[in-house]
Amino acid sequence: MDQRIRTFPSTTDATVEASSFVLETAEAFGVGDAVQQALLLATGEAVANAAKHGNQLNPTKQVTVECSKRDGHFYLRVQDAGEGVPPERLEHAALPDDPLQTSGRGLFIMKSLADRVWLEESGRCLCLMWQLPDDEPQ
Repeated sequence: MDQRIRTFPSTTDATVEASSFVLETAEAFGVGDAVQQALLLATGEAVANAAKHGNQLNPTKQVTVECSKRDGHFYLRVQDAGEGVPPERLEHAALPDDPLQTSGRGLFIMKSLADRVWLEESGRCLCLMWQLPDDEPQ
């Protein structure tokens, strides 16, 4: 199994730094462009949510990002120190009724991008999984 883990302070810069880390990791693991593009967007959403909603943008609290590749799948785990996402919030994630609303799309977007999304650690860890194409090295 290939695995890399890195922590980021809960700042607005965490999203960019974490996205770069995940893209570099995906490239190193031989993940193709299509999954990389989905990872880029999903990482931005997950880390922004963790830093802002989970850790209240408190730079002393960390967001942990873990990437792993095993058994033909790429996994992304994003964990914060907050109170956790209630499971029903993830289960019922949808687009906001108001198309001009500027927030509230993150969980829906991530569920649309990944093959599977679930919560661990009492909702403090958001996990995403992508099935890798058969032509990519396992």
